[in-house]
Amino acid sequence: MKTIVVQSHRSRSLNEWIELCQNSVRLWADIHRFDYQFLDDGLFGYLPTRDLLRQYNAVVASDLARLRWLRALLVEYERVIWCDADWLVMDVERFQPLRSTYALGREVWIDQTGTGELKAFKKVHNAYLQFDRGNTFLDFYIETAEQFLNKNTGGVPNQFIGPKLLTAIHNVVGLPVNENAGMLSPLLAAALLRREGVLEPVEYERLTKHAFERVIALFQRRSVQMPLALNLSASCIEAAGLDARKIVILCDVLGEGVLVK
Repeated sequence: MKTIVVQSHRSRSLNEWIELCQNSVRLWADIHRFDYQFLDDGLFGYLPTRDLLRQYNAVVASDLARLRWLRALLVEYERVIWCDADWLVMDVERFQPLRSTYALGREVWIDQTGTGELKAFKKVHNAYLQFDRGNTFLDFYIETAEQFLNKNTGGVPNQFIGPKLLTAIHNVVGLPVNENAGMLSPLLAAALLRREGVLEPVEYERLTKHAFERVIALFQRRSVQMPLALNLSASCIEAAGLDARKIVILCDVLGEGVLVK
C-alpha cells in the first residue's frame, strides 16, 4: 500500500528533543518504506479560511488543517499517517499501522484529581492518525469539526476538535484505536525519570506525593497494550518543569523499553 507519513511544526528550527522525535519518525517511515513529508507553517494554507487563525489559536487551527492536508494527500496515496512533531517511535521495527481503514491513538493520561487522588483518564487522541483512501470517517470528522468551529461563539480548549471531540464520538460508537500509539503525561514522564535516577526525590516530590512505582503501575494496568510509540505532550511536559536536558534523557530511556520493565 502506497503510504506517506507526515508531520508539521511551526518552524524548521527544532530544539534537540523535538528533533530526536522527528528523526525517530523518519527512521520508522524509512524502515517500512513509507514516504515522508514535513511541513512548517504552510500547514495553515489548508484551512478553509485564514479567519480561523484569528478566531482560534494555532493548536485548534492545526487540528483542522492537518485533516484537510491528509485528505488532499489521499488523492496520490493509498494511506496517510499523521504524527505530531513530538511523536517518539520507541520501537521502529514493531510499531505498525493498525489493520483498519482509519485509526486514532490511545491516551492513558496519568494525573492527579483536584483532591490529589491518582487517576488514569482513558481517551483517544489525534497525535497519531491514519486514514486509507475511501475510508468513511475522515470526511465526517472534517465536516463535524468545521461545524463546531463555525458555530462556536466563545473560547474553547486546545483539545476542542481533537481529543475532546474524538473521545466523545469514540465513547458512543467505538472508533478503531491503535493501542500501540500512546501518550505520555507529565506525571508519568516524571515517574520514569525518577525511577531512572534522573530526577532527584525533591524534584519529583514537587510534582506529586505518589510513589513513582504507583504511577507507572497504574499506566501499565490501564493500558490494553504497551505503547511502541508515544506523544510526549511537549507543552505540558515543559510546563511541568522538565527541562530540555531531562527530556532528551527521557527520549533515550524510553527507547530502552522502560515502560515495560
